[in-house]
Formats: sequence, structure tokens, C-alpha cells
Amino acid sequence: MFSGSGEFERSEGKAIEEVLSDEQLQACQQALSEKTIVYRENYLFAYCCSECNHNSMLFISGIPKHLTDTQRHLIEIFSQNVQLAYENVQLQSEIEATQQELVFRLSEALEQRSTETGNHVKRVSHICYELAMGYGLTKREAELIRLAAPLHDVGKVGIPDAILNKPGPLTDEEWAIMQQHAEKGHLILKDSNRDIVNTGAIIALSHHERWDGSGYPKGLKGEDIPIAGRIVALADVFDALRHKRCYKEPWSLDDVVKEINSQQGKQFDPKLIDVFNQRVKEIEDVLVRYPD
Repeated sequence: MFSGSGEFERSEGKAIEEVLSDEQLQACQQALSEKTIVYRENYLFAYCCSECNHNSMLFISGIPKHLTDTQRHLIEIFSQNVQLAYENVQLQSEIEATQQELVFRLSEALEQRSTETGNHVKRVSHICYELAMGYGLTKREAELIRLAAPLHDVGKVGIPDAILNKPGPLTDEEWAIMQQHAEKGHLILKDSNRDIVNTGAIIALSHHERWDGSGYPKGLKGEDIPIAGRIVALADVFDALRHKRCYKEPWSLDDVVKEINSQQGKQFDPKLIDVFNQRVKEIEDVLVRYPD
């Protein structure tokens, strides 16, 4: 597949046969078979490889007709650096993909302790992304919240099963124990050098805070609550209300929308409720993609 910039920017994703002329394709094939740099009148193909990545081909057009030995040597160094940079991007992508898979798998394992399904964490994750983008966060910030959101209830690993899965109302003492999962989750995840885990620690601690200050564990109010926590709080409540739990039957979409709107400025950030109302169809679509 072809990836390029400048005059080739619109050719990304196409097969090279669709992009290159017959003469250029021949030069490309020669560079590939000989594993070298092939120069033509005003362009070149450079074969690039490394020990831990797939091979690739670098195509540069607009070069001078006559190159000195120094220029050719600099081109060789440039080609090697391009391959190393490309490899670093791929390795970073692989690391992030691995982190994401581990987050989902560990979160799903945790959910199996309770009566909630593993898809709960996936739904909350993607709902958070919709809300974050609608709120005006950057794509990177929205993606970070999406990746970290499945960690929001990781502290429940320290809550006894008898409380976690109790079908009826919790006693005051049991509720106090249940509330500890926010700080327990923060303790598990805090002080990480990884953005995903660090964001997960913030979310774990703050996703039960309320806009009016009546939440837990710190009673934060308004914008003192991290935006990631505010977003996960809404996503988590929406998904919980729309699905069956050990203590309740699923609510209809209309009833959930009505309930969430009734909490504007109380439990939830008012601006976030406006975003929710604008994107409720996209949010509901997430439930269709990840059913119980």
C-alpha cells in the first residue's frame, strides 16, 4: 500500500501499481530485488530495512539530475533515518495497542466478579469518546479518556462479593465500604509514567464526584472535578440504567434521557448534558455495537 505527501498525498492507501508509471514501477522493483537505492533522472527509490521491522520502500522525486558522492551518501543516511522513524512510530502504536488490550482484558476480568457484563467497559469507553469529542476536547484527549475509561471501577477488586453483588439495597455500613472502591482504584493506578494508567487513576478517583459537590470520595464541585471523571460519570450512569443489574431491570431510552437531564447541574456538568442530548443517537448506537 502507498503512503505519501505532496503530490502523492491523495494516493494514500492505493496499490503502488495505481500510483506509479511503468518506468517508476520498474525502478521500484529493481530497488526491491537488489535491496539498494536506484537513481533515475529526477527521482529515486531507496530500499529500507531493519532488524525488527518489515521492509519498506522510500520514493523521492524532484532530486537534481547529477548528484555528487556526498549527496548520495547523505541520501543513504536519510533513507536509514526514515526507516528508523517509521519503525519507532509502529513500535509506539504496538505498545499503545497492547496497553489497550490489557486494559480491556483486565477490566473485563474484574466485571466478571459482578453481575455486569464485560461489554459494559467497552460501551462506557466508546460513549466517553463521543462525549469528549462533543465537549470540545482534542482527538488525543478524547482517545486517552476512551482508553483509560475501562479502569474506572478497578478498585472494586477490593470490595467483598457479598456487597458487590448484593441484590437488595446496601446498608449504611455496606455503602461506606462500596464507596471505598474509588480510592482503592486510585491507589492501584496512581504514580504511573504511562498516560493511560495515569488518566485511569484520575478517573477511578473522580467518576463518583457530583457537579453540585455531593459526590464522593472528596466532595469535589463543578470544574474542580477533572473533565475525564465528569465524562466517565455520565457514560457509566447511562450504560448502567440502560442495562439489567442485580438490583434493577433495564430502563427505556426515554426514561434514561429524562433522568439524566433531571440531573443537569446536580450530578452532571450542565455543558456535558447538552453534548449528551446532541449525541444521544450516536451514544445509543454504541449499545447496539456492544450488546450484552
